[in-house]
Amino acid sequence: LDVAVSRFFAYQRVAFGCVRVRNMASVPLRTALYLRISKDDAQTGLAVERQRDDCLKVIATEKLELVETYTDNAVSAYNRSVKRPHFDRMTADYERGKFDVVVCWDMDRFSRQPAQLEHWIELGEVRGLRIITPTEVTDLGTDNGRLFARMKATIARAEVERKITDLRSLKKELDRMIDQCGCGVVADCRIIESLSPRQ
Repeated sequence: LDVAVSRFFAYQRVAFGCVRVRNMASVPLRTALYLRISKDDAQTGLAVERQRDDCLKVIATEKLELVETYTDNAVSAYNRSVKRPHFDRMTADYERGKFDVVVCWDMDRFSRQPAQLEHWIELGEVRGLRIITPTEVTDLGTDNGRLFARMKATIARAEVERKITDLRSLKKELDRMIDQCGCGVVADCRIIESLSPRQ
């Protein structure tokens, strides 16, 4: 997200009460840890491990009870046709009442699909659900929390769509330059400019 959007969400976190709230319950809240990264060509799992470290600190600070970890490594949350097996398992476990809180690195790790988020919102309205990240708490049991979650998911999806548009534009420009160059060698220095994202 650009600076303006980041500032907007910083304001909304305060306005909607999406700030860190210590668990004051006598019994630790049952918690699911969800880890996801879209791309890991080498299958090292290093990115999700970094997410795990940050999220475990949150769980310890909030005095939560970790009951299950769900990891979708190298799995997109944007593409509707892509199945996230561990996300689906987490959804089924929540419907069965296995946990009350989800901790993830960021809301866009959880979902980039507004329609998918709506299913969780419907579930959260019935018995409440808090999604906690290292920087914010989103309570799907409140109207403000649901509004905040919807905005995050919508903007996260728009961000991906903008990147896809940029890449398609870049491909067209590269194809044009390759067609114009001699002997199949791209010597035009403007290729460097074309690799920069559009403002």
